[in-house]
Amino acid sequence: MNELLRQEVRFLTTRLGAIVREQSGPEVFAAIEVLRKIAKQIRQTPNSKLLKTKERAVDKLSVEDATDVAHAFSMFFHLVNLCEERERVRRLHAHDRQGAGAPMSLRHTFSELRRQKVSPAAVKKLLASMHIEPVLTAHPTEAKRRSVLNHILRLGRTLDSACGDLTPAAERDVDSWIEALWLTDEVREGVVTPEMESENARFFLERTIYDLAGTFWERFCAELTRRYPSLPEPHPFLSLGSWVGTDRDGNPFVTPETSLEAAEQVRRSILRYYREACNRMLGWASFPCDNSPITSNLRREIERDMRRFPATRAFEAVDQPSELVRRKLRIMMWRLERTSERAPGAYAAPKEFTEELRKLMDLLNAYPSPRIARLGPGRLRVASQVFGFHGASLDFRTHSRVTRGAADEVLRKAHLPTEPNEARIKSIQQMLFKPVVRASFSAETLHALAEFRALRTIQVRNGEEAAYRYVLSMTSYAADVWDVLLLARQTELVEPRGRRLQSRLDVIPLFETLDDLDAGPRIMEELFADPVYRRILSGRNDFQEVMLGYSDSVKDGGYVAANWGLFHAQKRLVEVAEKHKIRFSLFHGKGGTIDRGG
Repeated sequence: MNELLRQEVRFLTTRLGAIVREQSGPEVFAAIEVLRKIAKQIRQTPNSKLLKTKERAVDKLSVEDATDVAHAFSMFFHLVNLCEERERVRRLHAHDRQGAGAPMSLRHTFSELRRQKVSPAAVKKLLASMHIEPVLTAHPTEAKRRSVLNHILRLGRTLDSACGDLTPAAERDVDSWIEALWLTDEVREGVVTPEMESENARFFLERTIYDLAGTFWERFCAELTRRYPSLPEPHPFLSLGSWVGTDRDGNPFVTPETSLEAAEQVRRSILRYYREACNRMLGWASFPCDNSPITSNLRREIERDMRRFPATRAFEAVDQPSELVRRKLRIMMWRLERTSERAPGAYAAPKEFTEELRKLMDLLNAYPSPRIARLGPGRLRVASQVFGFHGASLDFRTHSRVTRGAADEVLRKAHLPTEPNEARIKSIQQMLFKPVVRASFSAETLHALAEFRALRTIQVRNGEEAAYRYVLSMTSYAADVWDVLLLARQTELVEPRGRRLQSRLDVIPLFETLDDLDAGPRIMEELFADPVYRRILSGRNDFQEVMLGYSDSVKDGGYVAANWGLFHAQKRLVEVAEKHKIRFSLFHGKGGTIDRGG
């Protein structure tokens, strides 16, 4: 273990011990120490005698003392994890100073491409084809309380302020936050609601992810230019997805109303981030603008804005007359506020905001102020390209039994056969070209259709990019995918245009069990060979996404069998897509823990 890491772990855990002794008494502290030492011995030399000793020590505890002991060990791991994360950051910085870059880092990757003599043309082609989209999934059993996360962040900042000088003064500072962490309940008293999941996701968006887009892309372009100076800056190939508030298969409390609220909350969150970023730039843009041609263009643009939006004339009296950048930023902030409220003066689309940031970046580069241009509008421009005005694209997810039950009822109301699967698919294909069925449906079917209507409403309000994927859990047959398309037709997400079919959503089959992973390539072969399905894909740029489930495949067959099945499924799925000339993407449903494929 690195010496600084060892020092920080010892420092924090010692302070935790002091707080536990103070809060719960010496008996509880002594019990913790006994269990800690026994556990250490078991790890070094495991044997049944030590396990029995540990069990006897636990059995002696009262329920109240056992609760405090468990809480103490949980706090211990929080603190150790914090120290390990800090050490990871230090190691990455050390790799950067050495010049080679850490393994799997951008610097190391581009250096390796160069060493392998990969041509600039090949790199350019690769970058033009890439799209990477991390997705926030909703797992309520794994979500830490925001209060706990905030205390851990405060501890990290306190250690940063100490600069490695772990003196009695540093002890006093960290004791406050360890005490607060100790007194905070880790487990919520009530059920984790979708609203809580949404709040938890926004914590990470607002604290980390929004800022990361600009800083990552800046680093990416710097390393690209370092090894391939002739290549132009590519368009950002990043976007963000989320299941939070839309994963019905993962949380039975998710409703159409929940999904609509989740979309609105993340939309307001990203617009608030843009306003706050522009507000920070006001402090940097304190310089006057000269009469150069590019400044004259900005002056004309501001005049045009003020004619279009008379309320913004009030900003003329706020700053110095020559501080045009500040004035433009105030107008942009006003328009972002109007966009958040869906009021007159709002931006028509994210591209308009992105273009204004590009113009500010060009002006600052020409001033010359390239550092401010990079730090301010440069990074925010990338964020606007990555997140748009919707923040994250919401993926709807439902179990195939739900869509199958609803499709059964729709087909029966239309007096069409539902079995076998071949006849079912033909029935659905007929229905796709006919008017929607107007009938009295059961509550279950109405609820399933309401989910599709919620997806359509999000598209109308926030644009198609805000929600356009429908993930179907436990896909076992091609007919399961057709069921989703039938329900999408019922809610006008799929509409006939003559002999063509226009779809506003992508159906993503999720293959999870070992049997489904094995059947997945055959299912996609059946779909790709179907002329009607190909007509749907042609309207989606001949693009198909498939999701692979790491968690359920591990539960189904164990870690080794699951990974073997996943490997072969990926290989065969790609071969099927290439055979039919389909643009293909894999969505890896993979988490950090072993049971989720980590």
